[in-house]
This record gives sequence, C-alpha cells and structure tokens, in this order.
Amino acid sequence: MLSGGSKPLAPLGAPPEQFEPEPEDLRLPDGALEGVTASGLLRAVQRVQESRLELHVLLEDRYEELVTQGKADEYPTLVERFNAKYAVCSENLEALASALAAASQPKLGERVRQLRALEDSRQPLWLEVQVLRQHMSMTSPDDPMKKELEVKLAKARIAVQEKIDSINETLEELRCEAADLD
Repeated sequence: MLSGGSKPLAPLGAPPEQFEPEPEDLRLPDGALEGVTASGLLRAVQRVQESRLELHVLLEDRYEELVTQGKADEYPTLVERFNAKYAVCSENLEALASALAAASQPKLGERVRQLRALEDSRQPLWLEVQVLRQHMSMTSPDDPMKKELEVKLAKARIAVQEKIDSINETLEELRCEAADLD
C-alpha cells in the first residue's frame, strides 16, 4: 500500500482496471450540435457508436468477472448500470437524428433513427445470450436440458449477429453519406 492510504498497487503484470464511464460522461454536451455540418453530425454518430462498442466490451468483461467470482446475483445490478449508459447513447443518436433533420438532411436523420432502433433491439438479445451462457455453465453435461439450452443459445447468437450485421450495414451507409457530403 502506498503511504497516504491509497489503494494497494495491482500485482505486476496484472491488467489495469478499465475505466467505467458514468452516464453523464457519455452525454453530448449542451450546444455541442449547434452549427455542426451534416458530415460533422455523421462523424459524431460514428463516435457515439464507438462509445457504445467500448461499453459492450466493458459489459462483457464485467459479466465475465461476476461469473468467475461466483457473483451471479449481482448481474441484475450490472445490467441496470449499463442500461443507463446505453440509454444515453440512444439519446445521443436521437439528438443527432434531430440535428440532421434540422440541417435539411431528414433522410439521414431517419437512417440514424433506424440505427438507434437496431441498437435498442440488439441489447436485450445480447443480455439473453449472457443469461443463457450462465445457465449453460451451471448445467451438468448429462442434464437433459443441456441440449435445449444449446439450441436456445445458438438461436440467440444468430439473432444478435443478424442485428450486428444490420447495424454495420447502416453505419457503412452513413460513412459513405458523410464522405459524399465532404
């Protein structure tokens, strides 16, 4: 422990603890979209999506920590905490969609709203995958429910992948639109 009562140092070679942003850290600042060009707004959409992806990686890491530490009972709190962060990302996308419409780009604003809807529908599917993975890990190899869980997990993963593919397609379209506007 360092003098002054600081927390103990992590063991050498241990990965540093990941920063977990608060919802307010993710929120677009007031006035941030005023006077921004349509291409600038589309770049901001990409940054919001990068933040969402970082959140996803962090959620998965936190989930793995809970599972390996035998703290599955803390999962609902984890989900609640991250749902608040994802909600801010969705609010940011809505603000960007409205700003695009106000910048005489209503079709682009609608595409951003479609992106938001895809993301909002992907998140519960991913949580289902996590829960099914947890159930699978607690099921013995000879349990008759194991095969049913495997099928459910496979279907849930396919549904998530289909959403991800649609999200990536929409993002690529928005990237192309941004390039055309520049």
